[in-house]
Amino acid sequence: MLLPDITISNWGKAWCWSVTAITALCAMAFAITALTASKKLLLTVCSLTASSCYVMSMCYFAMAADIGWIAVDVEFTRGTRTAQDHHPSRQIFWVRYVSWFIVTPLLMTELFLLASASTGVILVEVFLDLVVIATGLSGAVIPSDYKWAYYFYGAIACGGIGYQVVFTGRRAAAVQGPELKRKYVQCSTLVMAVWVGYGVAWGLSEGGNVISPAEEAVFYGILDLLGGPVFGTLVALAAY
Repeated sequence: MLLPDITISNWGKAWCWSVTAITALCAMAFAITALTASKKLLLTVCSLTASSCYVMSMCYFAMAADIGWIAVDVEFTRGTRTAQDHHPSRQIFWVRYVSWFIVTPLLMTELFLLASASTGVILVEVFLDLVVIATGLSGAVIPSDYKWAYYFYGAIACGGIGYQVVFTGRRAAAVQGPELKRKYVQCSTLVMAVWVGYGVAWGLSEGGNVISPAEEAVFYGILDLLGGPVFGTLVALAAY
C-alpha cells in the first residue's frame, strides 16, 4: 500500500476514539428512547438518529484505527517537507464519505418528517444529499485542480438543499402551526450551519491542504456531532 506523506497524528486518532465512544453511547441512548417512545414521530426520529450514530461510531472507529483511507497527491504542497523531493500525498479517509452517504439522508429525512413534508420533497432532498457526498468524495480523490469542478457541482446541489430546507420545509411546517414552525426553524438553522461548515472543512482539508488530517478530523468531528446527536436531540424534543 502506498503510504501518504501527510497523515493523521496520534492526537488526531485519540480524538477519533473519543468521537467513537460518544456516538456509540448516543446510539444506545436513542435506541432506548425509541423503544419507550409513545408517539410514532418520536419513535421514527429516535430510530433514525440511533442508526445514524451507530454508523458514525463505526466510521470513527476506522479512522481511529488508521484504516479506511487512500493516499492522494495534493494539489497544494503548503510547505510540506517532502515537496522538494517529490509531490507529497495526503491521507484521505474514504470511510468518512461512506458514513455520510448513509447517515446524512437519514438525518435530513428526520427534518422533513418533522415538517410533515411530502414524500416527493423528501426524495428530492435525499437525491441532492447523495449528490453532495458523491461529488465530495470524487473531488477528494482527484489530485489535480479538476477536484474543484466537483466542489462546484456539489455546491450547486447544496444550494438545492438550502432551498428545500429554508423554503419548502418551512412552508410545510407552517401549515402545521406556528409552534411547529418555530421548532422547525431551530432545527433547520443548525442543519444549514453544519452544511456550510462541511463545505469550509472540505476546502481547507481535502481540497486546499491547508489544515492537517488531525485538524481535519477535529473539524469534521465537531460538525458530525452537531449534525448527528445534537441535531437528533433537537428534532426528538420537537417531536416529543
